[in-house]
Amino acid sequence: MKKTLILALAMAITANPAPARAGQDGPAGAFYTKAVTYGSIKWYPWDGDTFKAARAVGKPLLIYIGQYSCETCLDTIVKLSGEPEFAQLVNGSFTPVLVDSLEQPHVTQFYLQYFQITLRESGWPMLVFATPDGTPFMGSGSSFAPPGAMHMDMARKALVVFNEDKRKINGNTAVLREAYQRLNGISAIHAKPGAVKPDILEETRARHDATWGGFGQGVKFPQAVLLRHILSNPDSAPEDILMVKSDVDAMLSSPLRDPIGGGFFRYARTREWDWPEPEKNMALNAGMVNLLLDVYRVTKDNVYLAFAVETAQFMLRESYRPGGGFRASQHSAGGAYYKWTADGLLNALGGADGPWAVDMFGMSGAEGPAYPRFASWKSGEENDPAQRMERVKSVLLAKRGQTLAPDIEHVMVTSWSALAASALVNMYTATSAEKYLIPAVRTYESIESHMKSGAILPHLVDDKGKSGGGAFLEDYSAFMALALDLYEATGGKAYLAMARKMAMESEKLFLADGGGLLIAAVDADVPLTRQKSFLDGAAPAPGGLMAQNYARLYGFTGLVKYSEKAASASADGLRLYGLAPLAVASYAQGAMMAKEGAMLSISLSGSVNDPEYWAVLGELRQAPIFNKVIMTSPKQSGPVTMEARRAGNIKTITGPQAIREMVESETLKFKQFEKLWTATKDSPLK
Repeated sequence: MKKTLILALAMAITANPAPARAGQDGPAGAFYTKAVTYGSIKWYPWDGDTFKAARAVGKPLLIYIGQYSCETCLDTIVKLSGEPEFAQLVNGSFTPVLVDSLEQPHVTQFYLQYFQITLRESGWPMLVFATPDGTPFMGSGSSFAPPGAMHMDMARKALVVFNEDKRKINGNTAVLREAYQRLNGISAIHAKPGAVKPDILEETRARHDATWGGFGQGVKFPQAVLLRHILSNPDSAPEDILMVKSDVDAMLSSPLRDPIGGGFFRYARTREWDWPEPEKNMALNAGMVNLLLDVYRVTKDNVYLAFAVETAQFMLRESYRPGGGFRASQHSAGGAYYKWTADGLLNALGGADGPWAVDMFGMSGAEGPAYPRFASWKSGEENDPAQRMERVKSVLLAKRGQTLAPDIEHVMVTSWSALAASALVNMYTATSAEKYLIPAVRTYESIESHMKSGAILPHLVDDKGKSGGGAFLEDYSAFMALALDLYEATGGKAYLAMARKMAMESEKLFLADGGGLLIAAVDADVPLTRQKSFLDGAAPAPGGLMAQNYARLYGFTGLVKYSEKAASASADGLRLYGLAPLAVASYAQGAMMAKEGAMLSISLSGSVNDPEYWAVLGELRQAPIFNKVIMTSPKQSGPVTMEARRAGNIKTITGPQAIREMVESETLKFKQFEKLWTATKDSPLK
């Protein structure tokens, strides 16, 4: 859909020189590296030298922001660069700047914020027209029409605005500055009249698509962060919990999930969850693993555990690096790697499996290549359809790999790798399988090994071990969460020490004047991008995740200062509620965890040789008590004993039976939902 905006808005911002050009101080973004090889536009990187040159010649900036794994981003940049007339206009009248959103998330967030303010909708690819210092005054955000006359028209209009309406631009500088100050201030913005607190549950009920699941009537995103918050929210009604389950069912049975290779695509372009963007990234799939495990723990339905296992196996098989860490994403041009035809399935499988798979994957009557979907389980000639499905998937996965291969982004993003590793730790606590814990530990060690002096985490690490990028809050919050997850899973005190260190270093690097946390370090390359943590996306907002980390640190240590930090970070993020009510769930989660008496701290001790100790530990980990932390103290002897602390009150419970009774009392809320699960047993997933 065409999204064009001409605004006479400006902001007094100065872009200081960066220490090096893109690719010289770390791994160059794959998007930038690939895009500059196409067409006739002479693209410049986002750095100080570029801004200096733009100011010297007085030309406006044409900024294109995209990502290598975004098919639309690559397709558009290739076509834009290949249009001679457009290229001539851009090279002669603009300073064209190319931004890899993965490499420079702070730049992306700044302009996302600009379009969120002006359009109330944002995404990428983005085309931004700006003054030589980076001030945006016109652009197209989220998605826009294929390259053509529209872009020529936009570029010409941008030149008119820049050359002839400078008085108007300068006169409205205060308007945009005020908007950014409100977004980055402590007080809530756009709050509902008389509202005491954001009501995310009310918003989800109002915006939920009861017919197809998800939110809204157009493009559908998985929204794992939001759905997990609904599950853990003590104010959720039975209908809210069922909504989460039905949304997960809708995603599992749609082309959003790759039923052959596993994993979830970034989003679906239609209300019905069809036509997915053929990209799988680690942040999204980590979130889906955690969501599936949450639904499994609430419903006790093994089908959700099975899909969590499938997604984790995809991550390990196709993105895990042997030395630790995960490659950022994979994608396929036009989705060719992921699509099948009915004849293709029949030829690849043969025998009875061919027709079974055509029916199973919803390919009957499909015209041409299409994304397979999970239509239904059918027993066919065997008693175990799951076993048959695994055999079929194995054959098809090998077959499609013989002719095609997805494009892999061969770079480790610290935050995404940490989130993926945290999901594997969650898999370990759900299954007790060390095959998930080992790569999680190796990923932690890999990230730690690349930490620079002064506890500076690199943002990117390529396959050759070359690291680079600025210091970003998303990396610190995700690595801190991983350290806390590993401490809870293993009891290793070094992990807790690292989490506390990350909390301290984050405040040194990202604490803003007046409170709140910045996206990038205070000495980041370009001051205009020093904005506060923004909204949830495929991953939790860094500030929201940090708030949750603080709350967990309070649970582990009992230090009130961490609870206070959690409340402060959450309140600072919830200022954005009126701007995007469904995209502040991570902050709401942090606020919920920071409430007095919300966190349940459990310390379990017992004999390492007592099977009941391990059984009780497993039950505690599986119990849907979402705002809890568990500390373990196995000994050589002694009874199974649990110390439960909440709001400073400590209760000691001895014996497995007494502990189980406590767990049952804590999870009574979900007992009343069992009839809902019975009512939905006709799910096609069965």
